[in-house]
Amino acid sequence: MTKNIHPKILFLNINHRPDWTKEKTFVYYPLGLAYVMSETARKGYDFDVIDLQIDPKTKEELNKILTENEYDVVAFGALSNAYYIVKPLIAEIKNALPHAIVVVGGSIASSCTEILLNRTETDIAVMGDGEETFVEILNKISRDESTDCIRGIAFKRNGSIINAKPRPPLKSLDELSIPNWDLLDVESYISSAKQYKNIRSFSYLSDIRPFFMFTQRGCPYRCTFCYNSLYHRYNPYRKHSKEYIIAMMKRLKAKYDVDFLWLVDELTFLSVENATPLIDALIEENIGVSFQATARVGFLKKGDGVFATKLKKAGCIHLTYSMESGSPKILKAMNKKINIKDYAVQKKILDDAGIISTNSLVLGYPQETEETIAETFQVCYENDSYPSVGFLMPLPGSLMYSYALKKGYITDEEDYLLDMSDRQFLNINMTQMSDERFLNLVKNHLKRIRDKLEIDLPDDQLICHTIIEKDGNTISNKNE
Repeated sequence: MTKNIHPKILFLNINHRPDWTKEKTFVYYPLGLAYVMSETARKGYDFDVIDLQIDPKTKEELNKILTENEYDVVAFGALSNAYYIVKPLIAEIKNALPHAIVVVGGSIASSCTEILLNRTETDIAVMGDGEETFVEILNKISRDESTDCIRGIAFKRNGSIINAKPRPPLKSLDELSIPNWDLLDVESYISSAKQYKNIRSFSYLSDIRPFFMFTQRGCPYRCTFCYNSLYHRYNPYRKHSKEYIIAMMKRLKAKYDVDFLWLVDELTFLSVENATPLIDALIEENIGVSFQATARVGFLKKGDGVFATKLKKAGCIHLTYSMESGSPKILKAMNKKINIKDYAVQKKILDDAGIISTNSLVLGYPQETEETIAETFQVCYENDSYPSVGFLMPLPGSLMYSYALKKGYITDEEDYLLDMSDRQFLNINMTQMSDERFLNLVKNHLKRIRDKLEIDLPDDQLICHTIIEKDGNTISNKNE
């Protein structure tokens, strides 16, 4: 490669569910990738983008694009449960472009570093915030200098994995420029999401134009099922300022006429005190954009009804928060740090304010019994909540992943990663119940809630990616 010449760069947006059609599920706009690409462009680099979610390619089509363009750098991010996609994809890239530098980011790079570097031809794994790191990689390549000293990466040299010094996380997310969403086909993502305009969440909106946005990164909690047990050192809890968030909302409204936003944060609202400045600013600005946000059980407590009314006035029509279990014993094992009694309090406050709330569960801890399962579903039953059910899926980097390795539930890490599927499938059973008994118990409890709420849901779709409200409207992302 010639010195001081910018490398030829390709960004890939991979499809984490390539066997799912757009009719079965909507596709999320890749916000993390958009931030990295926007920063790369801001620093003067040109690049191509292939969005495999919107425009899937066959192996032959992808090979043709790669060989015809002779890229020097190919970069993408992925979740750890996408390893079964990542491994063959990297093989295809290297087959077409043996000398290209493959850079991988996302949680898979931080939590599956050794497998990624030992079992695939990944050249550089980027841990944590990728914006500055990736630009520095490109700067080094442009000058024909070694990338080995760059902070926040891992790579392989002479058969050994080298972890460079960690890159300190961005202290202020506002240092990042607002993403250039046009780097990908925004209208395709809006059109994909619009198919859900008739669910109860959006029933009073006409010609809905929904999109996606981050207001923060990271999570301050350390649930044992979550990869944040490890990843928090790369990704601590940080929020954009209210000024940045409002500027981003205004730009989306003005440029794309967006009127609904999925705030796809790990934790949009940490506390009422934390949320109040943004909520007050949104009411004052009156942008004309409604939103769905995330919180925790206990976010709203007795006496917070006035704040919930403000939350609704600010545009929040849907709040997602997960109790995960209704059993104090299981919640302790999860290190969830919530009081299950707060669930009913929060749901009633939101119901009274006219804000839809949805709930999800994680079932299958080693301590799980028929009694703890009954406790969990009784909370759902009493609060008219049909939950999104998921089974414990040990994620690399989580404490439960370490437990599964230690206890022999995972005997070959790569085989496990290749076989990982979605949380609605029982991948590993750590309980003392048989798979059949466990699944039947869950389904019977779900039938009881379904029948109480008079939901039109067939037995074979009781456990699925679904948000269900009492009037029977559903969003189903089930892989049928």
